[in-house]
Amino acid sequence: MKSNKNLLYGIIAITLVLFLPSFVNAFAISSAYYDENPMYVYPEQNKEAFLTLQNFAGDNEIIVRADINSGSEVVQITDREEEYLIPLGDKTIVNLKINIPKDAEIGTIYPVNVVFTEIAKNSAGGLGFGSSIAQKFDVIVTETGFVPQLAPEEKTSILEIILLIIGIAIAIGVIAFFYYKKKNKKPTNFK
Repeated sequence: MKSNKNLLYGIIAITLVLFLPSFVNAFAISSAYYDENPMYVYPEQNKEAFLTLQNFAGDNEIIVRADINSGSEVVQITDREEEYLIPLGDKTIVNLKINIPKDAEIGTIYPVNVVFTEIAKNSAGGLGFGSSIAQKFDVIVTETGFVPQLAPEEKTSILEIILLIIGIAIAIGVIAFFYYKKKNKKPTNFK
């Protein structure tokens, strides 16, 4: 009885590992600005920037809603759309405008957090909300002509992390399968 139960757990684990990637509905954000690479501006500066939404995983297009959770005093989304369609295997641009007040003090840091929430269609045909991801960066007020000296860093993409997790899950499933297969193998009597 116990070996049947273990076999069942093994089969369930392998099934989840094999079919889980087909349910992945992932999107990612790329930007020139992030936690370790802030945007530098000067008082009264108006600057345009953009965020790139990517959909290279999953199996269908994704619709997301953009909200500025912090930094709205200096950053605004300039697109007319409130929702963004990200086709499968493609990218979508979200345009931003940064307006720094004339009286902003040198050294002022404006934390910016733009959150993208997936709008999922539910089985009844209505809409629901899915996963959310955020793009955070600081807008730092500096003197006119300031050029930051930053060393280039390599940033791991979300897609690489997802693929690594899937690979580890598959490896665990294969190991579990062979472990239970070997454990449940009946010894042969040689007489």
